[in-house]
Amino acid sequence: MNRRTIGYFVLGGTLLVALMLLSAATMARGGTLTQGDATAQQQTIEAMINQGLTQTADVMLLTQAPTLTAALEGTVMRGIQLTQTAVEAYPVTQTAEFEATAYQATRFFQATALQQTQQAYAYDAAATAYAATFTAYNMGMTQQAAATATTQAIQTQQVATATAAAATATYESATPIPQPVTPMTVDNRSAVRQLAVLDGHSSGINALAFNADGTRLASASDDGTVRIWELRRGTTRLMLPISASFQDLALSMDGTLLAAASGTDGGIVFVWDAITGTTVITLSHTGVYSLYFWSDGTLTTVSQSEFITWDVRRGEMIAVEAAEAVGVVDDEYPSARNPWDAGLRAYAEQNDDRVFLRDTSTDSARTFLGSHNADIRTLRFSPDGRWLASGDDSGVIVLWGIRDYAEDDDTAEPLTIATLTPTSTATITPTFEPSLTPTPVLAPVVSLTPTPTTDATAVAWPFTASPAWYTMHTGAEGCQWLSIAGWVTDLNGQPLPDLAVEIASADDTFRMVVFSGSAAVWGPSGFEAVVGSAPRAATFTVRVLSPTGLAASEFVPVETGDTCQTNVAIVEFVQVRPY
Repeated sequence: MNRRTIGYFVLGGTLLVALMLLSAATMARGGTLTQGDATAQQQTIEAMINQGLTQTADVMLLTQAPTLTAALEGTVMRGIQLTQTAVEAYPVTQTAEFEATAYQATRFFQATALQQTQQAYAYDAAATAYAATFTAYNMGMTQQAAATATTQAIQTQQVATATAAAATATYESATPIPQPVTPMTVDNRSAVRQLAVLDGHSSGINALAFNADGTRLASASDDGTVRIWELRRGTTRLMLPISASFQDLALSMDGTLLAAASGTDGGIVFVWDAITGTTVITLSHTGVYSLYFWSDGTLTTVSQSEFITWDVRRGEMIAVEAAEAVGVVDDEYPSARNPWDAGLRAYAEQNDDRVFLRDTSTDSARTFLGSHNADIRTLRFSPDGRWLASGDDSGVIVLWGIRDYAEDDDTAEPLTIATLTPTSTATITPTFEPSLTPTPVLAPVVSLTPTPTTDATAVAWPFTASPAWYTMHTGAEGCQWLSIAGWVTDLNGQPLPDLAVEIASADDTFRMVVFSGSAAVWGPSGFEAVVGSAPRAATFTVRVLSPTGLAASEFVPVETGDTCQTNVAIVEFVQVRPY
């Protein structure tokens, strides 16, 4: 029993005694001594006795009441004091007990926290040691990877050097192939002959594409490769492994980009660097069957529903148009339309090895060129109309054109071509190849018989050139630049835009075609070809090509400068006679 309970018991007992005393006093005061049928005297006496008892009781009550009240009050006050004492003493004890318990708990928690902190320190130390080990491991792996990469780079360079040397040796040992001397037309198609056979692919040819000046040919084959051929000697200049079947190929006019439309990869168009073979970008256009590069480097991809023009360097769409603007797909397959003469078409029958030329204006006259040893798959004219390539099921490519046989045999009778005046539909927008820019302008007469001269070195070229002079590149690139630039003027000294200018390295490892008027910084007929990213001494040649793709000037030698003050070579071409 705690102190609070004891206090309440004492207080309750005291209150009970007080109540009993008050009850007895009340009974003494109000008690009756009447005895039945007593006389009046007795009644009086009894009344007096009762009165006396009452008075006595009152006196006793009045006399004892203060004492009883005081005692009662004292008892009550004692109970209150005991209760207060018990109440006051209880929290102290409990607080002491709680403090003791709390102290013990605090000590326990502190001990536990200390132990956990020490354990955490141990974990942290272990983690630090692990991190140091991991860093050392990474450093070792990085050093090993660097060593491996260096070894691989050396091996790759050795392979590349050996490959380049082998390619150079192959090229130099290859026999030059006859070159076509004039574009094919409806009128001269009977003079077309086989010029060369390109034998390198081991399976069927799916697509062919020439560059602008007809010095390169790209071919895609089922053997899993795309090749770029050099057409002066018929050697492979670049070979790319592929995993898709291509519907069409296109080479940019400057020969630096190669595009291919895949027929098996969900409408993907691949664009490669045609010099190094690295991937430039991949574009998405479902159902593409034809490609065309424009003179500004943009690429048009053609499908049955639309054709899209792209900025391939940025991978951005420039224009989208409905397919009705392209025309109707030709029903003959395989076939090719001559972009130089809209009336001339090359074709082969289905599952046939023979190549024909046809005048589409008559729809009946055709000229048989020759046969492959396997069925023809694809045909392609060069943009200048001088070359025709045919590819067959076995992987063989045959080149056709008009050549001057007097180059090989002084006794051979040269071909006589009366005129090269084009038909009225010379500028066209063909189904597979939009019309070239610029629009060709033909010379009135081209003779295939060399003109005798008294001086063997005198050649009456339509254009002459000034010796190269040098200046500094003023663009943001500064010294990180090497280029050959200039301009072309006509007989009246006026700017002459839209003529092809060919720049080539002396070792034939670099070749580019640009157009006059494409570099406004050098005037309305200015041109510029970037040939390097830093000044260096090297030898190049520059010449102007006529709209027919033939040489219109002699080769102008240019020695590039190796200083920042001479990192742009300038050549000015001036027309001196009609072409």
